[in-house]
Amino acid sequence: MLTIHEVTDVDVVAISPDGTRLACPSPRTSIDIWDLPQASCSHSLQTRDLHVSIMCWRPDGKALATGWEDGLIEVWDVESERCIRSLEEHAGEVTSMSWGPGGKMLASSSADSPIRIWSLNDDGWLSGNDRGSLTEVQALNFASDGKLLAAATANRMIQIWSTETDVCLLTHPGHHSAIRGAVLAPDGTRLACPSPRTSIDIWDLPQASCSHSLQTRDLQVSIMCWRPDGKALATGWEDGLIEVWDVESERCIRSLEEHAGEVTSMSWGPGGKMLASSSPLGDVRVWEVDREVCLHAFRSRLQVVSCMKLDPSKKMLAAGSSDGVVSLWDVESGDCTRRLHNDEKE
Repeated sequence: MLTIHEVTDVDVVAISPDGTRLACPSPRTSIDIWDLPQASCSHSLQTRDLHVSIMCWRPDGKALATGWEDGLIEVWDVESERCIRSLEEHAGEVTSMSWGPGGKMLASSSADSPIRIWSLNDDGWLSGNDRGSLTEVQALNFASDGKLLAAATANRMIQIWSTETDVCLLTHPGHHSAIRGAVLAPDGTRLACPSPRTSIDIWDLPQASCSHSLQTRDLQVSIMCWRPDGKALATGWEDGLIEVWDVESERCIRSLEEHAGEVTSMSWGPGGKMLASSSPLGDVRVWEVDREVCLHAFRSRLQVVSCMKLDPSKKMLAAGSSDGVVSLWDVESGDCTRRLHNDEKE
């Protein structure tokens, strides 16, 4: 059995867009790339003896951007294990990154400097104009056409910027809960964001307007997750309830009530028929959403699960926990089949 431990910060782990690979900082000044179906480390990026604050896969899954505590951003070709770009304009720790459509643009922000958009042209990567922000930016998302950029700030504001004119088109107050919970729809056209009015607002990014408002509960929403088709949104709450919303009708269409504590992570399976979720104290569940049935409840020794992903075959669930363990679960049997260990690469 393989187990990843002594991870520098498991909250920084990043799962590739196709769900087959996981990037994870190791204690050996490297970032290990784990092949999840094979349960083995396939590549190791030799990095720096500093804290990596954020990682972000390029949409094609062939490159990985890493943001560091000293403001440096590096772009890695995963197959060759080479750093192919170094972007050095930020003055402080990189707090957020987002790839634009096609991987031609990369937006980034740091603790003490504005939003920066990097673009790829014939001469390589160039830094565009700064997008000013009065406070730290904690989340960035491009619209599907790359013309708009949504930014969530530490003072609970949502800003929508034009990437062509560098103008802020809209500023909207967020919720008391962590604003980094704002999530972008799979097609990049809508952003779900908790509001101060016990609702979750759905923002139409091309129109820079609020198109729908889901009337929710006077509790903290801990996590949100769009269904792959972008038509439904799952919300996880501090009391353990999971709700699934039909966005167009603004109705709650499913309620999943088995968790005893705050929902810490969620992931839809391909096709949107299954949903994986977790709460503290090792409670991991896989749901058949249409029937509101819990198919499997995994009891483990994991601490808080900070990220999870159902693989494309829907047979395996990868879960990364706050104690530095990445576990692979067999969805059909409910057994933990692998625990990936940084020191064992066979």
